[in-house]
Amino acid sequence: VAAHRPAPQARRVPAQRSGSGGSYGATAARDVRPARGPVHIVAYRDLERRPPARPDTLRDWDWSGGAEPDDVAVLVHRRDGTRVLLRHRNVVAAAHQIVAWQAAPAPRRPRLLSLVPQSDARGIVLVTAALLAGARTVLVPEGGPFAALRAARRHAPAVLVASPADLRRLLERPAHEREALATVRTVVTAPLDAATGERLRAALDARVVEAYGPAAAAGVALANPPTADARPGTAGLTVPRTRARIAVEGFPDVDVLPGHAGELLLRGPQIGDHPGRPAGGWLRTGLLAVRGPDGFVTLLRDGDGRDAAAPPH
Repeated sequence: VAAHRPAPQARRVPAQRSGSGGSYGATAARDVRPARGPVHIVAYRDLERRPPARPDTLRDWDWSGGAEPDDVAVLVHRRDGTRVLLRHRNVVAAAHQIVAWQAAPAPRRPRLLSLVPQSDARGIVLVTAALLAGARTVLVPEGGPFAALRAARRHAPAVLVASPADLRRLLERPAHEREALATVRTVVTAPLDAATGERLRAALDARVVEAYGPAAAAGVALANPPTADARPGTAGLTVPRTRARIAVEGFPDVDVLPGHAGELLLRGPQIGDHPGRPAGGWLRTGLLAVRGPDGFVTLLRDGDGRDAAAPPH
């Protein structure tokens, strides 16, 4: 660290101590931690310029390297206490699946408004897919209706990605406020109940794409086609290179009879690794589902599968 320190004229940030004498001054206990010295901050652009005053080891550093496909990108916790490792190859595969699912030609300068937090694997994959598609992504971290409508009014997005709960909050706003969403032509969300779906389609002149994907599958598994063949209220069909099975609940190796309900199992390149699942094996979602003769999967309710993904915090 001492060898790679920046030049003396670099910015210095004074250390701050928390405690009764701090700026927030609210604790009765005395802060026993030692005071920290100044913190040196190096801007990335300074490293990229490689000024001649820096040590040779820093000037000759290879900055072109990146993450390997098998490096861990996201860690997903599950209800049974295990952790799913989403690697970079899983995230990139999921992003390509999203791009391949969009059959319609993209507008000249597409803009996407996302209310999905980046703490969720879906949010990370969504931004990656937007980069692949050449779309501009507008993020609303707090996800509130006021911030979402303000961002929509400013950026005029063509695609809106939001959860059913966020959409219901948007629909509760007055009609004159919802005019900010007039440019939205596609809404991507989870399967909706009939009442919410009707209200959304009546309020927005946009196509609603309902999809489903557990966090252990990078949030991508099933989706309705962005065409007139969609089935409202269902999770849709499997995305490219993904397979789905409906197994007898509690017996993942046995498939149910056609048209019967069972636990939804998934397999694909976007699914991460977790203990007990062999490489390329099936992922137990813990959800009860039924698949119709046309291949569309309808989610019924949470099952008793111990491998179900943990709910978002």
